[in-house]
Formats: sequence, structure tokens, C-alpha cells
Amino acid sequence: MKAIVSDACRFGIVLDDGRSSGIGWLKTLVVVTVAIGLLIGVNNAAAQAPPVTSGVQFWVHAGAGVSENADGVSLWADQSGNFLDATAVAGNEPTFIASEPAIGGLPTLRFDGNMDLLDIVPRIFPDNQSELTVFAVSRSDQSDNASLFSMRTGSNILQLDTQGGVPGTGNTDLGRSRFIVRNAADGGAGVPQTTNNSLGPYGLAEGDTNPSYFVWAGTLSANGTEKTAVVSLNGVDGNPVTNDFQTTDTTITSGAQQIGGVNCCNQLNWKGDIAEIIIYNRALDSNDFQSVNSHLMTKYSIPEPSSFSLLFLAALGWLGLFRKR
Repeated sequence: MKAIVSDACRFGIVLDDGRSSGIGWLKTLVVVTVAIGLLIGVNNAAAQAPPVTSGVQFWVHAGAGVSENADGVSLWADQSGNFLDATAVAGNEPTFIASEPAIGGLPTLRFDGNMDLLDIVPRIFPDNQSELTVFAVSRSDQSDNASLFSMRTGSNILQLDTQGGVPGTGNTDLGRSRFIVRNAADGGAGVPQTTNNSLGPYGLAEGDTNPSYFVWAGTLSANGTEKTAVVSLNGVDGNPVTNDFQTTDTTITSGAQQIGGVNCCNQLNWKGDIAEIIIYNRALDSNDFQSVNSHLMTKYSIPEPSSFSLLFLAALGWLGLFRKR
């Protein structure tokens, strides 16, 4: 606080004890007001940054680095310092929403589920990256297979998405969050893979007209050639899935990199909002993971998991199905 008052004094305001002038109290009031304003500004700036900075490889949020043209968002600048900016092909720009009430008036990007897509051309990771963590603050406005973030070329896939299905059939997997990891170099067409880790449903369920924002996360960890993938939503983990990828020189991070879709398939494009994405070059441990998750939930006014979810977590703990970090 002393430093902030000092900053206030640098604006030409001098503290007065009130004895030398009848307006001393007014000067003091001005100093305190400026100091409070500076303190709020410092706190707001600090609230933007992730609480865990070690290993941040890529970071975008709608509160900074958004450039627009006549059609929408043309560039979403990487805030990690690695210059991994996301750009849109002309005509496929998402829409910038300056204030979204569902997340406390913070800004977001809106994707139409048709052609809106952002490409990250510079490589986020080398081909043989074996561990990583992806966070995304997002809302899904559809109950079908759609990709929030992807690295995909052919059968090489790393994808944070929603589970597909056939609407109207009562499919309970429809709209569930999912984290797919697949390495075609080990066994041909999509084998091995780690896909049976869906959690939800948290997209737009059948009959739902008010989808919610969630903190989505996918964690990939490695133990030798074995890879484990875990999907999480608001800090609640799905079941971890482990498979032996046979080679340590995996190619799962070599694919084309997109926000809001997949380069191969327009039908997998995201319909909904994406406010922030943070990607780490490591599998975060439990403390770091929960720190980032709590930060994002607080920042975007996302409610904590219900008591039912907490009981579900406790049950998972007893069953020994918690993530291995």
C-alpha cells in the first residue's frame, strides 16, 4: 500500500495534516481515492495472468490481443511470449463479444459452428511432446461432436472436444466433454488411443436452451511409452485412460493446430463461445492444476461444483480413480 500511496503522490498530490490548510482533508481524500484506484488496477491486472506460469507454452484470452477486421476476429495474439498467434482465414472469422453477462461481463469469442476457425501456424510443441495440459473457458451451444482445440493431421489426433451422437435418440453421451489422444504411428488407423474418458453431459443437452460456461481441461501424462489422458470439467475429473503408445517418438503433437474446429472437417467446428485457452508443456500436478482451475472459475464467475459433484469426487477417490500426476 505504501508503494501505491507513493505512486499517488507522484501525481502531484501532497499529504497534509490539515493544520496548514483548511483543505488538507480534501488532499488526503484525493490521495486515498487515487491509491484505491491504483490498487484495483493492480489487482485486475494480476487477475488476468495464470497463477502458475512455469511451463506456459500458449495463452490467449479475449481481454487482450484481439484484432478485428470487417468480418470479425482476424488475429488472437498469444500472451505467453512465444509468439504463437492464432489467425483466421478471410471469411472464417469468429465474432468478438465485448461483454458477456454469463461470465461477469468479460469478453469472449463466439464461433458459429459453420466455418469460424482460428489457425495456429507456428508449432506449439515439437513432434515428440509426451506431456501437456490444456485449459479452456468455453460454452458449447450444440449437442454433437465438435472440437474446442485440436492438433490433427489424418489419424494423429490430440483434441479437446464434445462427444458426438445422434440427436433425438436419447444418447447419454451426447455433448459430453472429451479429451482424445491418438497416435497413428503406433498401429495404423487410430490405434492405440485414449478416448473413453468423456465426462458430462455439459454441452447443449437435448431440450436445453441455456448452456453454461465451464472450465474444460485435458491432461496428457507419460510413464515411458504409456500415455494417460484425463478430461476435466470445473475441476472434476473423468476416468483416466491409459494405453501403451509403443514408441516414445510420438507424433500426436505434429498435426495442424486449430481453435474452434478441425482442419479436416467443418462438421466438427465449434458452436459457442471460447474466452480463454492456456496450454502448458507439462502435465500439471494436482496443486498446480487446481490452482489454475480455481483461478479461471473465479475470473469468469463460474459456480463451484455442486455438492453432488463433490460427493462424486469423493467416491472416485475411494475407488482409486483420481488422476495420477
